[in-house]
Amino acid sequence: MKRKTLLVFNLLLLVAGGVLVWAYQVSPVGKPSKVKLTEELVFYGLVIDEKSNTVSGASVEANGLISSPTQTQHREIVQTTSDVDGRFDLHIPWGQQVMVTVTGSTNYINPPPQRFQYGPVGSDPIHQPNFSEPVIFKLTKKQIEDSFFKFSRWWGAPNNGEPVQIDLSTGQSVNQNGDLVISIFCPEPYSEEKRFPWKLSIQVSHGGLVAAAEDQLEFMLLAPENGYEQTLSWEYGPGIEPWRAQHQGTYYLTARNGQFFAKLAFRMNTKWDIRGVPFYTQVTVNTNGSRNLQAP
Repeated sequence: MKRKTLLVFNLLLLVAGGVLVWAYQVSPVGKPSKVKLTEELVFYGLVIDEKSNTVSGASVEANGLISSPTQTQHREIVQTTSDVDGRFDLHIPWGQQVMVTVTGSTNYINPPPQRFQYGPVGSDPIHQPNFSEPVIFKLTKKQIEDSFFKFSRWWGAPNNGEPVQIDLSTGQSVNQNGDLVISIFCPEPYSEEKRFPWKLSIQVSHGGLVAAAEDQLEFMLLAPENGYEQTLSWEYGPGIEPWRAQHQGTYYLTARNGQFFAKLAFRMNTKWDIRGVPFYTQVTVNTNGSRNLQAP
């Protein structure tokens, strides 16, 4: 592939090998320019592993939302692989939106697909591609399996703030010495007509938790070394903005003075009844004292 030729003709370059891909439209002089709906979309990407080494031979698929003066709106699939430098290039004709998926060998855990906006479809910001700043897709090499324990369950918490204590080694509630402690104070019944006060706290005994940037457990592969807080709490009321009647999030946990590391998906709503305030936990625990969360 001759990159100079691609730049002259404003072609599409994509980079693979473990790095997120940046989509950029490059002018003949090498400067980013705004993409028009009547132009071919250019996308630049780079694939790396968790140690920032480039990955060659990764499969790349771009699912483009195509719109042109002569065609009805439809989707078109374009495929390629990352080169020896971990880079890849694709041509997306007449596009407004593209979803890029990078897949490595079976030795890797793949990153989530990434969506990039070129035209006025959806709410994402318009992507401005640049050859010198490719989007990076990061592949993570699979590690030797540790000892994991998983559980998922709906619970009912008392609406007066009395805590629900959960043992991370069994996934069951306990009366005392629980690892994960959930407290919800919601004295008023749920109402669509008015804002009502309520509070939520998530606490880890002999440990802490930190909010995750990822919104899916499958992409939470390694717990952070630090930054944990013993308690995270939220409070809502008539004068608090933004006001919500529910809560959800993903979190990394450490418990039992570093013996456990875990990942938690949590969600709840305030439509409580005699069974309590409903909340849901999905937890994966590494019980070997390792931060590795690549559970099978």
